[in-house]
Amino acid sequence: MKISLIFTSFLLIGTASATDYSKCKEFFTPQEGLSTPFVIDKTGKITPNGNVISYVLDDENKQELFTFKHPSGSMAENAKAIVKRGVNNEITEITFGYLLTQKDIDRINSNNIQFQAKGNPELVRRLSKNNPYFSTYSHTTTKIEIKNGQCVPSNQVSHNLVEPRVDGRTITSNLFDMKLCKDLEQFIDDNPEAAACFDPKLNKQVSSIFSNYQQRSGSTFAVGGGIGGFNAGFPGVSTGLYGRVDSLINMENQLWGNEEYKKNIRKYSGRSPIISGHMILQDCYISGLGSFIKDPKIWKEGDIDTTKSKQETIVERN
Repeated sequence: MKISLIFTSFLLIGTASATDYSKCKEFFTPQEGLSTPFVIDKTGKITPNGNVISYVLDDENKQELFTFKHPSGSMAENAKAIVKRGVNNEITEITFGYLLTQKDIDRINSNNIQFQAKGNPELVRRLSKNNPYFSTYSHTTTKIEIKNGQCVPSNQVSHNLVEPRVDGRTITSNLFDMKLCKDLEQFIDDNPEAAACFDPKLNKQVSSIFSNYQQRSGSTFAVGGGIGGFNAGFPGVSTGLYGRVDSLINMENQLWGNEEYKKNIRKYSGRSPIISGHMILQDCYISGLGSFIKDPKIWKEGDIDTTKSKQETIVERN
């Protein structure tokens, strides 16, 4: 594989950082079967690895641009990554995504149409002219915040392309917000009674009730989660058209009527702010944020300055 390395400056790589990136190093280390085009060390230095096809170090815009081979290859032949830095050379944002060409998008759109209109040639013909149901994963951006000298992934947002063209419109889904994770953890710590609905003894009693009905009817009861997505194949990235965090947070806003009616609806749907909070917090841990949530040094208030990224997400145009 030919690797093209393009450097506009050596300043970014050569500058050391006082920030501890140890936890971010772990967070952005890919799981087995996944891939990234670089290695990040505990000082924040990023080194391209063997997966890289091309690498651009752009000092003027304080960013590093990667094109690399992704092991799945299901969406596009190549993937992309963008690392942005702030005025003090701190990492402020990391983006992973597929480097979608128009040929890739046309192929995905055609497959979607065939699936949506299976067995209906007339519908295939109509959708081929203008498919309003097109959607495919584009990229995911993780904002980085420096809190008390430590690198912390503060927010992660996925972007779905909803128009079948390279420069088409995208919609976003929030995958996690670190402050929300921490606030929910603190609430549950301060209110242990909020965990009663997950008490093993109580759950066993309810399960026995389900069991009685299963034996009588011969049916199987299944437990369903919120609106989920698929693993996009990048570390810390799980995405869908409608984000689970968004749907769980907004669910309460969709309720109407008096408090008694709302309470009955929550019982009927099996959803409540507390249960939603548990689900969101569990997602935080599954996403690999546990070491950040549990570290008291990160959340210390007062005498140590914090730096928060205010930069906007880069969306590459082919």
